[in-house]
Amino acid sequence: LLWNPELEAGAESSIVVPSGEDTLQISLSLTVVDTVGPRIVEAEAIDGYHVRLDFNEQLGSANAETASFSLSDSSGARLEVSGFWLRSGRQAYSAILSVEGPIGEGRVTVLASEVVDLVGNVTPVDSIDMDGSSELPDDSLRVSSHSPADGDVGTHAAGPFFISLTHWVDLTELSARWMLRSVADSAVVDGSIERMDGRSFRFIPEHELLGERQYVFELLPGLTSVFGDTIRNDHQWTFIPAWGDEPGMIGGSIAGVRAGYPVMIQVAPAGFLSGVIYRLLEPGLTEFLLEEIPAGRYTVSAFVDLDSDSSWAGAREPYGAFPGVVEVYPGLESSGVDIEILP
Repeated sequence: LLWNPELEAGAESSIVVPSGEDTLQISLSLTVVDTVGPRIVEAEAIDGYHVRLDFNEQLGSANAETASFSLSDSSGARLEVSGFWLRSGRQAYSAILSVEGPIGEGRVTVLASEVVDLVGNVTPVDSIDMDGSSELPDDSLRVSSHSPADGDVGTHAAGPFFISLTHWVDLTELSARWMLRSVADSAVVDGSIERMDGRSFRFIPEHELLGERQYVFELLPGLTSVFGDTIRNDHQWTFIPAWGDEPGMIGGSIAGVRAGYPVMIQVAPAGFLSGVIYRLLEPGLTEFLLEEIPAGRYTVSAFVDLDSDSSWAGAREPYGAFPGVVEVYPGLESSGVDIEILP
């Protein structure tokens, strides 16, 4: 009947009776709150390279940044933990540790620190003993899931994009083998790969992808697990993103302009886009940079606006156009758009 605040949920309050009062009438609402961090209730060596830890309550996602685990054998020798991941759904009470094993037979001590539950309670340190193992894992290293799915259409142009594997892998190894390319020109998309947990990662492109263009994710062979299993085949999946919101820029020069007259630059969507963009270039300027241009494909032309009405008056106003179509990429400048005004 004694409260141990380190092990038992609860809160404590004080009530003060004013001096000179015989009776104090108050309305009490007593709520038992969870103030105790998770505790390990069971540990099992799944094989010589993986340990399952079961806790007395569901674990929070903050453990990816806070929790730390270590193993030591009966002699006190340390076994390196490469990483861990939390189970989801009905198994959300468990964490799987990836160990640079084999762990070996005999007694093993597992030490856990800074483990967090769903409401943010932290267990500073907890430990448990278990029997070790030297067995190889039953499951092989492979891709377990990825997003977007193969053939997906309308994916968000900014990502992020995800991949999960069946076992822990090194981030540096994955970064060298997992890439995003444009199908049209095979150009590799710049971006960053971040670890979400021991076996799940996300790719965030540096700039939004072009809408309605096909892209392909590729995982090259050679990725290796802690127990030496290797992905030997090339994995690819394609998708088509929707148009995003990040604009690009068009830069170039104007030649053949009559002195003292302004030039109107016209950016017209090519194909399925709509909405012509006009930008005024002040007299005497020959270089231009058009900002806030929605990503897409455009034709770019220019004319001397002799009557200052912002519209081309046909043969009466000198005109020029950039040959071909200009591709505007999100967040980037499409340079070299040089136009010569003809009389």
